[in-house]
Amino acid sequence: MRWARLVLAAGVAIGVAGCGGDGKKRSLPCPNFLLLGHAGDMTKFRAGAGRDVTDVDFRTTITNFHGTCDHTKSGVEAEFFVEIAVQPGPANTSHEASFKFFVAIPRFHPKPAGKKTFPVRVRFGENKNRLLYRDQIAIQIPLGAGEVAGDYDVYLGFQLDAGQLEYNRRRRAR
Repeated sequence: MRWARLVLAAGVAIGVAGCGGDGKKRSLPCPNFLLLGHAGDMTKFRAGAGRDVTDVDFRTTITNFHGTCDHTKSGVEAEFFVEIAVQPGPANTSHEASFKFFVAIPRFHPKPAGKKTFPVRVRFGENKNRLLYRDQIAIQIPLGAGEVAGDYDVYLGFQLDAGQLEYNRRRRAR
């Protein structure tokens, strides 16, 4: 009987030691939170053919972003924090700006979980030439057996039309 207690006590001690006996919680990796290259800023021009500085309705730039995550039994709950600077241009007479940004997980494309867009509408105060929009987004990433959240890329960017994307590419090529 005494021998059985010693074996049981030794087994419990080894099991506890295997859990990281230093008392610290083991940290699991979060997904990689990334800004999509040409989609980190957007210039919206007023309707028409003009594309010089006097035709700018507004500009947006993602100025800060980061993500955190919590691991659950079914996967990862990720929170994405984003800050977007918005500036009215000379053609902005409405004192407003409407745009969309997205969070995308390429591994889920083309399923609906692969990309989610978030509409934003801001109003500029009188004589304001810039504002900072902040948002917090929660997303679920299901993980299968043996999958690690750190193997997933989560992208952030503005939802651009073809003309806006081409404008960003030309401007960066200079």
